[in-house]
Amino acid sequence: MATIVFATCREQPNLQASDKIVADVLQGHGVGVIAAPWNGPFDPFEEADLIVVRSTWDYAATPGAFLEWLVRLRACSKVFNDPALMMWNMSKRYMARLREGGVPIVPTRFCAPHPRDILAALDDLGLDEGIVKPVYGAGGSGLSIIRRDDADGLRRAVSMLNASAMVQPKLNEITSVGETSLIFIDGLFSHAVLKSPPEGRILCQEEHGGASNLVHLDAETIDMAQSVLDRLPELPLYVRVDAIVTPARFMIMEVEAIEPELFFNLAPEQAHVFAKVLLGRLS
Repeated sequence: MATIVFATCREQPNLQASDKIVADVLQGHGVGVIAAPWNGPFDPFEEADLIVVRSTWDYAATPGAFLEWLVRLRACSKVFNDPALMMWNMSKRYMARLREGGVPIVPTRFCAPHPRDILAALDDLGLDEGIVKPVYGAGGSGLSIIRRDDADGLRRAVSMLNASAMVQPKLNEITSVGETSLIFIDGLFSHAVLKSPPEGRILCQEEHGGASNLVHLDAETIDMAQSVLDRLPELPLYVRVDAIVTPARFMIMEVEAIEPELFFNLAPEQAHVFAKVLLGRLS
């Protein structure tokens, strides 16, 4: 029996609810599915017929170790997404490359994790208030709201950063509308989710009290998000494009090709689509 390994992490070693739906479909087709932490023993990955990197959500705490793991994965037979693409996607500096390629991104400045450099980034963006977060980060970890007149808050923010930082505006659309996630499977649009933060906050993830709901998008919005895939080094098997979507503007917040939450719990029929794609890669 063929075996697919879903890579997880030591902090949360079991399959997430969304991935469990996909695993159940695959097992119904006679394929074994196991979860294995990326930062655990490597044997399951060496023995797998196919590897799918899924909930490796603690990698940002040790990016060097994760990079070494990705290098080891390159020797395995079938890995998705491609390790080279995931290496490209690890540092949020890929956003600058997307901007250079004409992708409309949230205004962003990269800088050293030092108050002086962060204030210079605020100046460059013309801001008195903004957000700062690490270039290696996931799930809103290390994100802080900063003001140029709050020296203590700036020092606290710096203490939560790693080797490099990124500064962006605090967008009103996040609190008033939310963040839209568009999921693509094998290059085709699958479904979209609107993530809304709790009142008065900016983090939309469910672990921070946010709410996630399926949302219908018009063809133009889907096409704009799909065009972003053309700017990536290669086409991911699965990817989530996070954006600000309003009648007034469309801006990319993130392109997640490493361990995106795919929200199959909200669109279980699309789990069958993903499973079919994975079965095709097995043959």
